[in-house]
Amino acid sequence: MSATFDDGFDRALGDAARQLKVVEGGRGKRGGGGGDASPPEAPPEDLDWSAAPVECLGVNGETWWFVDAYRQIIAVPASKLSARGALNALLGGDATGWAARYWPEFDKEGKKTGDFSPRKLHKALAERMTEVGLFDPSTPRRGPGVWLHQGKPVVHAGAHVFFADGARRPSFIRDGIAYIAARAIPLPHDGQDGRPEAGDAALAEEAEAMFRQWNWENPASDRMLMGWWVIANLGALAPMRPLAMIDGQEGAGKSTLLEILAALCPAGEMTNDTTEAGLRQRMNQRAAPMILDEFEGEELLRVLGMLRRIVTGEGSRSFRGQGSQTAVVTEVVGTAVMGAIGAPVANSAETTRILRLMLWPRAPGVESLNKAALLAWCQKEAPALWGRAIAAWPRVHANAAMMRLVLNRAGCSPRYADMLGWLIGAREAMVADVPLTEAQAEEALQWAWGWVVTEAEQAEDTTAARCLQHLMSCPVLTGPGHSETVAVLVERTLREPDAPAARLLAEIGLRLAPYPIDGGDAARVGLYVAAGRRPALARLYQQTEWQGGRWGTVLAQLRARLGEREIRAQPIKTRVRFSGENDRAQAVWLAPELLPSGAAKGFGMD
Repeated sequence: MSATFDDGFDRALGDAARQLKVVEGGRGKRGGGGGDASPPEAPPEDLDWSAAPVECLGVNGETWWFVDAYRQIIAVPASKLSARGALNALLGGDATGWAARYWPEFDKEGKKTGDFSPRKLHKALAERMTEVGLFDPSTPRRGPGVWLHQGKPVVHAGAHVFFADGARRPSFIRDGIAYIAARAIPLPHDGQDGRPEAGDAALAEEAEAMFRQWNWENPASDRMLMGWWVIANLGALAPMRPLAMIDGQEGAGKSTLLEILAALCPAGEMTNDTTEAGLRQRMNQRAAPMILDEFEGEELLRVLGMLRRIVTGEGSRSFRGQGSQTAVVTEVVGTAVMGAIGAPVANSAETTRILRLMLWPRAPGVESLNKAALLAWCQKEAPALWGRAIAAWPRVHANAAMMRLVLNRAGCSPRYADMLGWLIGAREAMVADVPLTEAQAEEALQWAWGWVVTEAEQAEDTTAARCLQHLMSCPVLTGPGHSETVAVLVERTLREPDAPAARLLAEIGLRLAPYPIDGGDAARVGLYVAAGRRPALARLYQQTEWQGGRWGTVLAQLRARLGEREIRAQPIKTRVRFSGENDRAQAVWLAPELLPSGAAKGFGMD
């Protein structure tokens, strides 16, 4: 008879076997993931991933990427996907019963509970991830707007994406591009897939006539603005998408015009948040126009730099690292219209990408605009106009090429010819149903001639010239709710030396005076500009490349040629008095020939 020794090992082994049976699907509690009396571990034979409320995109590190039931592209840590709560959120509650059908949960009696087994679904998702492979979180993403795919327009309307071969519901990945879901926007009337037909040329002319109600400095500004609107609403299609800068004086209706433009842009966004971070967040992954009112602020130069990058090619793509070793990617492509009182002067890299339009207050006695009626018309007709712009894309492309040919032949600077070619070509494509002939392009050049810059003129567009242009275009408050530019004040002071305009100029740090002050050719009256850090001038140059008193050094570099004669700005060695007994400062004297035409009128140089 042998002795029996019980050290508890056999009992522990038996307990482990029973626990393993529960984990593998024998029996379990519903709240802990459920069991299965007879658990087949192989995938169901009729498993259909295309019917799933989620789509597996792939794995990146410890993160699994999905298109969830809400059509969002999301990242979920793999460790969380064994919990019922995380899976329910991913499945959107699994309202269709898809997961419960393939991976049912069983109660203690081996009956189906009507819910799914989290453990089995987790395992199935893991197997699915091995099939789809790795996912790159920086995959380009496209939201609302118009994009180019295999040479043809793709319209993303938020809840639907319209390809040439049919519509799809986002989110999905096609040819390495993630088309993401977003808030639905009005669909373009383009006659495709049962949508209404596009608007005709008469509708485009009606919209242009509406633009004509504002008091433009150049009478053809309504046509040029129509060209900008077309390019803007074609999203990423055009390789060159000029910016528009509307310089509107107080009471000119600038803000109303911008609201009208916003109503005409179904995929666009209007904002007065002119910080770079704010604009990137608002326009991330969109190919649509931005309408920017009150274009000012501390980050103006950075914003202009960002806008300069979004208007060509594939736009601006920014990567910013995070502590989790991942990168946040923002992608902005398209164009913008900016409204400001005293619009900033762009640098040389931005000038050839910006359409500048000057807006003046309405003449006395002219009937005021019916803003409500205009907005109602725009909201009603915007889809039809948008559809016409999309349908006109082949004509826009052909017209731009024809206009560049004509502009180059006319001596236009190549960089300006590129910008104007797209703007003029786009406008002409909206008001006609066939591409431009060469003769028609020559006719179009006549109305657009005010924006043509020759190579010789561009060569004179130096930093100093832009510095002076900025100064002359700055608004100065002359009364309650009324302002005038420095150029207008200079011209008024020349006509009436004792007018209040002279006092305003002196307070800024500007003075009309002969040169030189110590004798010589005293008949030549020019403009003194204080070269020191005067507070009023500092405010005018705030947030420009000439701030901090640098304007004096830059203006001293001004040059102009009149035949064989060269006119130069002259730094004044002695101090000049401006607005007070003790108010003396270093200054730069500018000859009349150096001033812009508007300010030089009083010198008899118009």
